[in-house]
Amino acid sequence: MNILQIVQHLKTGGLETMVLDLMKNSQYCDTTYIVALEGNKEDALAAFPQLQRIEHRIICLNKAPGWKLGVVEQLTTIIKEKRIDALHSHHIGPLIYGAMAQKQCKGVGHIHTIHDAWFLNTRRYRFMFQFIVKMTNVTLVADAKTVANDIKDLAGINVDETILNGIDITRYSSGDKMRARQSLGLPLSEYLIGCAARLAPGKGHKALIETLAKLPESVHLVLAGQGELGESLEALSQQLKIAHRIHWLGQCEDMPSFYQAIDSFCLFSEREGLPLSVMEAIASYKPVVSTNVGGIPEVVTSDVGMTLEPTNTRSLHSALLESLRTPVDRTKVKALRKRIDVRTMSARYDALVKPMSFQ
Repeated sequence: MNILQIVQHLKTGGLETMVLDLMKNSQYCDTTYIVALEGNKEDALAAFPQLQRIEHRIICLNKAPGWKLGVVEQLTTIIKEKRIDALHSHHIGPLIYGAMAQKQCKGVGHIHTIHDAWFLNTRRYRFMFQFIVKMTNVTLVADAKTVANDIKDLAGINVDETILNGIDITRYSSGDKMRARQSLGLPLSEYLIGCAARLAPGKGHKALIETLAKLPESVHLVLAGQGELGESLEALSQQLKIAHRIHWLGQCEDMPSFYQAIDSFCLFSEREGLPLSVMEAIASYKPVVSTNVGGIPEVVTSDVGMTLEPTNTRSLHSALLESLRTPVDRTKVKALRKRIDVRTMSARYDALVKPMSFQ
């Protein structure tokens, strides 16, 4: 069975990592192709060196900004040339282009995973989504129950399946904390709170840094990620006189060691679907402090951490202190690791896509 994954781009990010893990662990991994609407293959290989082994199954269309009707023709040609049985799209752009190409290719199935429903707050995107779902044969999958509920509330559409995102749990463990800290050049004797997220609006870095200023001197912050807010956040740390307590890792190439090195993890986002970083922290047996948005409450239970309202910055201080002194329930984490394993996710998608080969 031949599958075509369609993404907007192949830049470093949670969604892209999830798609690549899905490809790797699917029973159809050797006959799965991936199309990125934007960008070129050279940049994609630089962002994801592991793609070298499947370079011949990566197609980058290098689409310019805006609507490009020619993309539909390109996808249609790819579907026919590769004898694709099913499309699997992610986010609104790939959904629209994929659905229009599917209409040109009889017998091809289409699965679309919705990773968050924020785009439905925009009237134009909501109309396009409703139109595509009504006029084409697409199987909708939400990556969390909360996302499924949002789709129903905002667009009046029921999703067909809910499949939690998954991570490769074999990569993550509690590990050797001191060795991990040494490998990343981090302090050996301080309390370390970690955050792995793009330095972008809505990810809660400002609130986290401002809260750090109120925490004891022995508590430091470790940030993994890059983004447009990097300079302003560094300036804020200087202004608050806590720059020496923040460790900027940038694009961290060794995330398992990042989680092993920290004492607790915090992602104080205003909006999320089901972020992989939260699941990676849980799989590494680290207490998690996050927000009750998207699918986060479905995995961050009281056994592994706590969730707050994204506007509740006052409680962030006490929540972080609690996370540093309260270990997770390892038995509960072991059970949760199985639930968030990429192999569990891949098996469910394989079961969903298998009947499409008989259309």
